[in-house]
Parts: sequence; C-alpha cells; structure tokens
Amino acid sequence: QVVLAAVTSEGDALQYASAQRRQDRHIVLAAVRRQGRALQAAAPQLRDDKEVVMAAVRNDPISLQHASLQMQDDEELVLAACSRDPQALRFASWRLRADEAFVRSIGKVKALRYARLANKKGAGRRRQNG
Repeated sequence: QVVLAAVTSEGDALQYASAQRRQDRHIVLAAVRRQGRALQAAAPQLRDDKEVVMAAVRNDPISLQHASLQMQDDEELVLAACSRDPQALRFASWRLRADEAFVRSIGKVKALRYARLANKKGAGRRRQNG
C-alpha cells in the first residue's frame, strides 16, 4: 500500500521499491501512468508487457527507450510514441526505422492529431463567438 501510494504520487519512486514490488504489474502501471520514465525501473518482464509500455509511452514517448526489444519492434507502440514525439523513433527497432512506409505513416498520424486538435479549438471559438 505504501509503495503504491508513493508511485501514484511520484512515478520515479519505483526505483526505490524492492525487486518484488518492481515486478508487481499494478504498482508499475501506476508508476508509468504518473511518469513514463519509471519504466526503466520496472522488472524486465513488465518492460515486455504491451499494456505497461503503452501506458509509459502515452505519458512520456521517450520512455520507449526502456522497453524491451520486442516492444521497440511493435508498430502500434512505436506509432503511439512517435505520434506524440517523433524523436521517439530513435528508440524503435532497426526494422521499423528502415521501413519507409512506416516512417511516413508517423507523419500522417501526427498531422491528423494536429488537425483534430485544431478542429476542437476552432469549435470552442465558434461557440464563444456564436
């Protein structure tokens, strides 16, 4: 309970937890949701857990660097990370970095994301002016 409260407040507190606690999926998920970089302190099997890694990269895309090699080769995870920060591509597998179509898709996803944000902001202005 104490460890869970600590990582919920400050994800980096995971690094001070016992090895047993760093293997606890519930605790690690709470930590990476708070601070994605806490993934580096997670047990290796959790750095290979797609849900845990996805939570980390949604919080901090650069935390992809702490994911397992298998997760760094997962198109969905890498796309999620790179759509928030294209610099995360540095931590993707060589296979994905060499895939021109995949790299182009990152730009398309990022453009769509910005378009959605712009539409939401524009809708808010129209309501205010209308």
